[in-house]
Amino acid sequence: SSNVCSSDLVDTIGVMYSGIVMQACADARHAAVLWGASEESTVAGTALRLPAANAAFLNSLHARIHTFDDTYEPGTMHTGSPVVAAALALAEKHGVDGETFLAAVLAGYEVASRVAAAVSPSHYASGFHNTGTCTVFGATAAAARVLGLDAAATAEALGLAGATAGGIRQHQIDGSMLDSAFHGARAAQSGVMVAQMRAAGVQGPPA
Repeated sequence: SSNVCSSDLVDTIGVMYSGIVMQACADARHAAVLWGASEESTVAGTALRLPAANAAFLNSLHARIHTFDDTYEPGTMHTGSPVVAAALALAEKHGVDGETFLAAVLAGYEVASRVAAAVSPSHYASGFHNTGTCTVFGATAAAARVLGLDAAATAEALGLAGATAGGIRQHQIDGSMLDSAFHGARAAQSGVMVAQMRAAGVQGPPA
């Protein structure tokens, strides 16, 4: 429901602040500066402004690093950090209103949850990390909604998203929480990137 999503949204923005002090996140911020300069979007809780895709990456990384973010149990997935981060970065860049932003987040949750539910439980049991492989579709749906892509263009953006989906569960064996956070961060970044690519005219596989 929209009430649940609103609560998750507020919580996700809150936990973005929790990861800022982690050394791995600080190091990632230093790296992200090398990826391109722009003041499109804010890295929450910092003075840093970056291209939208890279701000989405860092905000999702910060939100996921402590595992304080929300969990969709039927799909074994952490939806909020990548979906909210993608929507937030593009919403700021394009100055959309709150209703559009919230609609984008809702679309992202819906799409990611349906994808994860469709492939569960065998996908996760086979060693894939749903936060990396499924949330990219939600991040893309959110980004497409902010950019105002029509149904056909959104389908093609989701097709492009499928080519970026990735994440394995090795971190659960090795004990690296950064990997888990990285999966969501890459999903957020990729969602913004593929939606922007489609908006610029790059076509993807519509099915």
